[in-house]
Amino acid sequence: MSVQIDPKTLTALVIDDNAVACDLTVAMLRAEGVQVDCARSGPEAVQMIQTRLREGLSAFQVIFLDWKMQGMDGWETARQIRDMQRTSALAASLLIMVTANSREMLSQRTEQEQGMIDGFLAKPVSASMLLDAVVRSRSSGAKESQVGSSQRRLEGMRILVVEDNLVNQQVADELLSSEGALVSLAANGQLGVESVAAADPQFDVVLMDIQMPVLDGYGATQVIRHELGLTRLPVIAMSANVMASDRAACLAIGMTDHVGKPFELAPLVTLLRRYAGWPEAG
Repeated sequence: MSVQIDPKTLTALVIDDNAVACDLTVAMLRAEGVQVDCARSGPEAVQMIQTRLREGLSAFQVIFLDWKMQGMDGWETARQIRDMQRTSALAASLLIMVTANSREMLSQRTEQEQGMIDGFLAKPVSASMLLDAVVRSRSSGAKESQVGSSQRRLEGMRILVVEDNLVNQQVADELLSSEGALVSLAANGQLGVESVAAADPQFDVVLMDIQMPVLDGYGATQVIRHELGLTRLPVIAMSANVMASDRAACLAIGMTDHVGKPFELAPLVTLLRRYAGWPEAG
């Protein structure tokens, strides 16, 4: 996904009690041109925001906060930040939770708590993932204010992403989940085949990387088609190779279609809905 913002216009705060993680995140963002500060705890972050308020400075546009911190965790920090913003002239910041916890852990938080957060990222993160999260949070906020979160375009779609690169896994999971998809991950073609064989109900669509260890995308697709007998399951190739010959090779092996990496979300959503047999999004 291409970043649709100018990083040089962003002001950000990173809150993380791990000094190495905090410094690394700050360095990545500064390398992209973001104006960024660091707080090593929830109380320090709250104090920094209060200082900006007293001095008449603008709010941080985006705050990346760690989930688990000593003393005041990310959720309590978020609550205090939101309380400050509600009772002052300080503009609301985007709050993006960055954590080693899985997305499923969010279900253990109340709806009110989840409502405080604009985005969620699983560690490890890259600069592009952080900036893309800002783009998605802004887009989601605008969309939900107009049509409501119930109209996410992939709501309930079961998607298997077969991809060996951890960063690519996380990006695909975050983007597709933001549209309501139920995403499962497999780190190579063999694990992908096993996931398809065990699925009940079956996946609506499989996104299949081509070059992977153990079993590549071509081999995995052949097993799905010929050994599992799933000739109608949509298997869409994902590859950085986007020449016509690459697409032809994917179709010849039995894949349904081919998309290039990195992918753009909107065209991919349209493709997924079509091959899953869903109507066009309104």
